[in-house]
Amino acid sequence: MANIFQAPLEDIIRGLQSKSRDLSPVLIKVMALVHDDIEANFKDYGRTSGETSNITIFSGGDIQWKGLAESTKKAYAKKKYDTEHATLWRTGHLRGSIGIQRLSNWQVMITSNMPYSAIHQYGGIIHHPESSGTLKLRKIGNKKVGYKIRFAKGSHKRATTHPFKKGAYDVVMPPRPYITLTPQDVTEIINLISLYIVPQGNR
Repeated sequence: MANIFQAPLEDIIRGLQSKSRDLSPVLIKVMALVHDDIEANFKDYGRTSGETSNITIFSGGDIQWKGLAESTKKAYAKKKYDTEHATLWRTGHLRGSIGIQRLSNWQVMITSNMPYSAIHQYGGIIHHPESSGTLKLRKIGNKKVGYKIRFAKGSHKRATTHPFKKGAYDVVMPPRPYITLTPQDVTEIINLISLYIVPQGNR
Protein backbone atom coordinates (compact mmCIF):
# COMPACT_ATOMS: atom_id res chain seq x y z
CA MET A 1 0.00 0.00 0.00
CA ALA A 2 2.76 2.43 0.86
CA ASN A 3 4.35 2.36 -2.60
CA ILE A 4 1.12 3.32 -4.40
CA PHE A 5 1.94 6.94 -3.61
CA GLN A 6 5.56 6.73 -4.69
CA ALA A 7 4.90 6.86 -8.44
CA PRO A 8 2.95 10.18 -8.51
CA LEU A 9 5.62 11.91 -6.46
CA GLU A 10 8.42 10.59 -8.67
CA ASP A 11 6.47 11.50 -11.82
CA ILE A 12 6.18 15.11 -10.61
CA ILE A 13 9.92 15.30 -9.88
CA ARG A 14 10.83 13.80 -13.28
CA GLY A 15 8.48 16.21 -15.03
CA LEU A 16 10.09 19.19 -13.34
CA GLN A 17 13.56 17.91 -14.14
CA SER A 18 12.69 17.52 -17.83
CA LYS A 19 11.56 21.13 -17.88
CA SER A 20 14.64 22.26 -15.91
CA ARG A 21 12.27 23.58 -13.25
CA ASP A 22 14.03 24.50 -10.02
CA LEU A 23 12.28 22.98 -7.01
CA SER A 24 14.55 24.57 -4.40
CA PRO A 25 12.06 27.32 -3.36
CA VAL A 26 9.49 24.73 -2.31
CA LEU A 27 12.00 22.17 -1.01
CA ILE A 28 12.42 24.19 2.19
CA LYS A 29 8.72 23.63 2.92
CA VAL A 30 8.97 19.98 1.90
CA MET A 31 11.90 19.50 4.28
CA ALA A 32 9.86 21.02 7.12
CA LEU A 33 6.98 18.63 6.36
CA VAL A 34 9.30 15.61 6.29
CA HIS A 35 10.86 16.71 9.60
CA ASP A 36 7.42 16.91 11.23
CA ASP A 37 6.46 13.52 9.76
CA ILE A 38 9.57 11.83 11.19
CA GLU A 39 8.92 13.50 14.56
CA ALA A 40 5.40 12.04 14.44
CA ASN A 41 6.88 8.57 13.84
CA PHE A 42 8.79 8.80 17.12
CA LYS A 43 5.95 10.37 19.11
CA ASP A 44 3.49 7.70 17.95
CA TYR A 45 6.04 4.88 18.49
CA GLY A 46 5.96 4.04 14.82
CA ARG A 47 3.72 4.74 11.85
CA THR A 48 4.58 1.86 9.55
CA SER A 49 2.84 -0.27 6.96
CA GLY A 50 3.90 -3.43 8.80
CA GLU A 51 6.37 -4.44 6.11
CA THR A 52 9.42 -6.32 7.40
CA SER A 53 11.39 -6.40 4.13
CA ASN A 54 12.00 -4.00 1.24
CA ILE A 55 11.53 -1.10 3.64
CA THR A 56 11.72 2.33 2.00
CA ILE A 57 10.80 5.86 2.99
CA PHE A 58 7.34 5.06 1.59
CA SER A 59 6.79 2.19 4.07
CA GLY A 60 4.68 4.35 6.38
CA GLY A 61 1.24 3.42 7.68
CA ASP A 62 -0.74 3.17 10.90
CA ILE A 63 1.04 0.29 12.66
CA GLN A 64 3.28 0.92 15.66
CA TRP A 65 6.76 -0.54 16.11
CA LYS A 66 7.15 -3.96 17.67
CA GLY A 67 7.34 -3.65 21.46
CA LEU A 68 10.36 -4.53 23.56
CA ALA A 69 11.09 -8.19 24.26
CA GLU A 70 10.38 -9.33 27.81
CA SER A 71 14.08 -10.04 28.35
CA THR A 72 14.90 -6.47 27.27
CA LYS A 73 12.25 -5.06 29.62
CA LYS A 74 13.76 -6.99 32.54
CA ALA A 75 17.27 -5.79 31.65
CA TYR A 76 16.02 -2.20 31.37
CA ALA A 77 14.19 -2.47 34.70
CA LYS A 78 17.42 -3.53 36.45
CA LYS A 79 19.15 -0.46 35.02
CA LYS A 80 16.13 1.69 35.95
CA TYR A 81 15.50 2.54 32.31
CA ASP A 82 12.07 3.53 31.03
CA THR A 83 10.37 0.26 30.04
CA GLU A 84 7.12 1.84 28.89
CA HIS A 85 8.54 3.24 25.67
CA ALA A 86 10.15 1.60 22.68
CA THR A 87 13.93 1.60 22.59
CA LEU A 88 14.06 4.18 19.77
CA TRP A 89 12.54 6.76 22.11
CA ARG A 90 14.40 5.92 25.34
CA THR A 91 17.32 8.36 25.12
CA GLY A 92 16.39 10.57 22.17
CA HIS A 93 19.88 10.17 20.67
CA LEU A 94 18.67 8.52 17.44
CA ARG A 95 15.86 11.03 17.02
CA GLY A 96 18.25 13.92 17.57
CA SER A 97 20.78 12.58 15.05
CA ILE A 98 18.47 12.79 12.04
CA GLY A 99 19.36 15.49 9.56
CA ILE A 100 17.45 16.70 6.49
CA GLN A 101 19.26 18.71 3.87
CA ARG A 102 18.81 19.82 0.26
CA LEU A 103 21.01 17.73 -2.02
CA SER A 104 20.12 19.45 -5.30
CA ASN A 105 17.35 21.55 -6.86
CA TRP A 106 15.17 18.41 -6.89
CA GLN A 107 16.49 16.20 -4.08
CA VAL A 108 16.34 16.06 -0.30
CA MET A 109 18.64 13.79 1.71
CA ILE A 110 17.75 12.33 5.12
CA THR A 111 20.64 11.05 7.22
CA SER A 112 21.56 9.78 10.68
CA ASN A 113 25.14 9.46 11.94
CA MET A 114 24.36 7.01 14.74
CA PRO A 115 26.12 3.63 14.27
CA TYR A 116 22.91 1.73 15.04
CA SER A 117 20.61 3.81 12.82
CA ALA A 118 20.42 1.27 9.97
CA ILE A 119 19.67 -1.81 12.08
CA HIS A 120 16.77 -0.04 13.79
CA GLN A 121 15.36 1.09 10.44
CA TYR A 122 15.69 -2.26 8.63
CA GLY A 123 16.19 -4.82 11.39
CA GLY A 124 18.91 -7.46 11.40
CA ILE A 125 21.07 -9.76 13.51
CA ILE A 126 23.85 -8.57 15.81
CA HIS A 127 26.55 -11.23 16.23
CA HIS A 128 28.36 -11.16 19.56
CA PRO A 129 31.57 -13.23 19.53
CA GLU A 130 32.80 -15.38 22.38
CA SER A 131 34.49 -13.35 25.11
CA SER A 132 36.53 -14.03 28.23
CA GLY A 133 38.28 -12.15 30.99
CA THR A 134 38.55 -11.79 34.73
CA LEU A 135 36.39 -10.20 37.41
CA LYS A 136 37.65 -8.72 40.66
CA LEU A 137 35.19 -9.34 43.48
CA ARG A 138 35.13 -8.51 47.17
CA LYS A 139 33.03 -9.75 50.06
CA ILE A 140 31.37 -7.25 52.39
CA GLY A 141 29.42 -7.74 55.60
CA ASN A 142 29.85 -10.06 58.57
CA LYS A 143 28.44 -13.25 60.08
CA LYS A 144 25.71 -11.34 61.93
CA VAL A 145 24.16 -9.50 58.98
CA GLY A 146 25.41 -11.81 56.28
CA TYR A 147 27.80 -11.38 53.39
CA LYS A 148 27.35 -9.85 49.95
CA ILE A 149 29.56 -10.00 46.89
CA ARG A 150 30.42 -6.75 45.13
CA PHE A 151 32.62 -5.78 42.20
CA ALA A 152 35.97 -4.51 43.43
CA LYS A 153 38.28 -1.77 42.19
CA GLY A 154 41.71 -2.77 41.03
CA SER A 155 43.30 -1.20 44.10
CA HIS A 156 41.17 -3.13 46.60
CA LYS A 157 43.52 -5.30 48.69
CA ARG A 158 41.11 -8.06 49.65
CA ALA A 159 39.63 -8.55 46.19
CA THR A 160 39.73 -11.97 44.58
CA THR A 161 40.11 -12.59 40.87
CA HIS A 162 37.66 -14.86 39.03
CA PRO A 163 38.01 -15.84 35.34
CA PHE A 164 34.89 -15.90 33.18
CA LYS A 165 34.00 -17.03 29.69
CA LYS A 166 30.93 -16.05 27.71
CA GLY A 167 29.88 -17.97 24.62
CA ALA A 168 28.99 -16.39 21.30
CA TYR A 169 25.37 -15.33 20.85
CA ASP A 170 23.12 -13.44 18.46
CA VAL A 171 20.57 -10.70 19.05
CA VAL A 172 17.74 -10.43 16.54
CA MET A 173 16.61 -6.82 16.04
CA PRO A 174 13.14 -6.37 14.52
CA PRO A 175 12.73 -3.54 12.01
CA ARG A 176 11.35 -0.34 13.52
CA PRO A 177 11.26 2.01 10.53
CA TYR A 178 11.44 5.61 11.73
CA ILE A 179 12.34 7.35 8.46
CA THR A 180 9.05 6.72 6.69
CA LEU A 181 6.20 8.67 5.17
CA THR A 182 2.58 7.57 5.35
CA PRO A 183 0.32 7.83 2.28
CA GLN A 184 -1.23 10.90 3.89
CA ASP A 185 2.23 12.46 4.32
CA VAL A 186 3.06 11.84 0.65
CA THR A 187 -0.25 13.31 -0.47
CA GLU A 188 0.50 16.45 1.54
CA ILE A 189 3.91 16.76 -0.14
CA ILE A 190 2.39 16.21 -3.60
CA ASN A 191 -0.20 18.90 -2.91
CA LEU A 192 2.49 21.32 -1.75
CA ILE A 193 4.59 20.78 -4.88
CA SER A 194 1.49 21.02 -7.07
CA LEU A 195 0.72 24.45 -5.62
CA TYR A 196 4.23 25.49 -6.58
CA ILE A 197 3.91 24.09 -10.11
CA VAL A 198 0.55 25.77 -10.81
CA PRO A 199 0.59 29.43 -9.71
CA GLN A 200 -2.46 30.60 -7.78
CA GLY A 201 -3.66 32.83 -10.61
CA ASN A 202 -3.76 29.88 -13.04
CA ARG A 203 -5.81 27.55 -10.81
